[in-house]
Amino acid sequence: MTPSAKILVMDEEISKTIYACYPSKKPQYLGHQDIIQDWFMICAAWRWKGSKKINCVSLLDDPKRYKKNPFDDYHVVKTLRDVVAEADAIAGHNMENFDWKKLLERMAFYKLPPLPEIKLIDTLKMARKIGFSYANLDYLTKRLSLSEKQETSGNKMWMNIVQGKGPEAIKECVAYCKHDIPPAEELLDRLLPYLPSRYGINENLFRGDGVDCCPSCGST
Repeated sequence: MTPSAKILVMDEEISKTIYACYPSKKPQYLGHQDIIQDWFMICAAWRWKGSKKINCVSLLDDPKRYKKNPFDDYHVVKTLRDVVAEADAIAGHNMENFDWKKLLERMAFYKLPPLPEIKLIDTLKMARKIGFSYANLDYLTKRLSLSEKQETSGNKMWMNIVQGKGPEAIKECVAYCKHDIPPAEELLDRLLPYLPSRYGINENLFRGDGVDCCPSCGST
């Protein structure tokens, strides 16, 4: 098998933040002093590019911790951090401005060891460099006939989680998160050949057979 970069396709789901505000139909400024309960990481899913197995970790995977505090996401963050540390690059939709920043916030919160420098591959930024009408994942999967995102019960699921109302909503969220991995990887494979190699990772640096390949997608 030809050596290649270890690319981790990843997705996270975080909770809503609960604020206190005055009863009003007009927009209100909500500051940090208005936060009742800050956001937490519900779950994360990932797959090594080229593998078939989708892995996931959630709040429910540490039953004792969840029973004591259903918003304690230490196990989720620590597990994800250790997986990410093995990657040469991490890929996902809106990876730079969302998933990566949220992971770093939780790592800093728990004083976890910092990660080595890792290449971020953001399919949202890639899609915005191509003339699509919209760049969100739901639209792109339909436009390009990729695996589509999974529907959920919507706001009911998110509200049940943030209120700690049982594990069923978390299980639904886990299924939703895992279902985002195939379309994210398919989108990555579709877009990489059309963009400069700086948007991905130079696959030539990871080959050990002396054969030159496309630096963007690895194809010979």
